[in-house]
Amino acid sequence: MTLKPLYCVFTLLIISNNQNIFAQEFNIKTDNEKSQIFAKINEHTKLVNIQNEKVVEEFKIITEDLKLTTKKRIYIHNLVGIQSPQFANLNADLAENGFMKLNKTYLSRGGGIYTIFPKTHLATLFNYSTFSGNHTEGSFTNSVRGTTVGTSLGVSIAPKSNFQLIPFGGIVYSWFGARLSKNSAINQTFSGYLGSGANQQHIASQGFTGNLGIHFAGAPFKKTSRLKNINLGIRLGKYLPISDNKWTSNGQKLEGGTNINSQGLYASFLLGSSL
Repeated sequence: MTLKPLYCVFTLLIISNNQNIFAQEFNIKTDNEKSQIFAKINEHTKLVNIQNEKVVEEFKIITEDLKLTTKKRIYIHNLVGIQSPQFANLNADLAENGFMKLNKTYLSRGGGIYTIFPKTHLATLFNYSTFSGNHTEGSFTNSVRGTTVGTSLGVSIAPKSNFQLIPFGGIVYSWFGARLSKNSAINQTFSGYLGSGANQQHIASQGFTGNLGIHFAGAPFKKTSRLKNINLGIRLGKYLPISDNKWTSNGQKLEGGTNINSQGLYASFLLGSSL
């Protein structure tokens, strides 16, 4: 940056405040000539001021971006997506015993909080997620629910950018339960259902499981005043069991049983906000 533009602006300001001296120096004799010249000077001065205001505003934006990309950032978020548990072994057992198979995909939802540490390129992701679904075919019915809660540690690929790319891994706690029936409650009264001896079975399993995934998000509205803190993104991953399933029914332990990945694969849309 040269000093010439600043010198010119400074000179114009001095001249505009010393009109009589300027007129004598350049031999301007009539008021009309003096008015025309100083009108042009004032016009150029206004233009310079407008440009200066724009520069100051841009500088504020740049400064704010630098603050956001160098300090710890905390985000709260909601998740909505699909989850695909791996029920192949369990479905084989259900079919063998005359029950309807469980579905392959379910609607999932959840939320949590994650923190990015730009200086260390690390991120922590605390998350709660659950999926559920009911399915009926003829007289057969089942109801399924799976839930996870836990924290993962990630590596922020671009910690000083407004875009977030974070591969992560961690250990979460998992709950899974299913209620199975060969005799649905359709068109039955409350007392009639209780007295019918309907053969509903309940099975459940819980324990720690691994969680590997990738998080990608950004701030598409960062240049707007009202929505600048909003984050949109996606999160993809897979849960990995780290031990055999321990089956129970209504809190009572069941010996043996098949091993499954009760949480499986997931893909979620993320809507969040920085704090």
